[in-house]
Amino acid sequence: MDYDRAIEIDPKIVDYFYNRANSYRLKGNNEQAIKDYTKAIELSPGDKDYYHNRALAYDAIGEDELAEADRRKRDELPEKP
Repeated sequence: MDYDRAIEIDPKIVDYFYNRANSYRLKGNNEQAIKDYTKAIELSPGDKDYYHNRALAYDAIGEDELAEADRRKRDELPEKP
């Protein structure tokens, strides 16, 4: 899927940002992944996966404090039903 185009068409679909972020992270582009995870969190702040994966991206670039903050936030959120 062309996530750039999909986001251009409908920038309110959180899955587009989340999936593009995962793709960026897997390719080692953690800075761009963080931007997309952040957008996903803005659109859907209650999803633990977004915080978890952004923490992994922060870990990869040596931002330990930001990674730990995301892990704490993730742990504070309720489990999905």
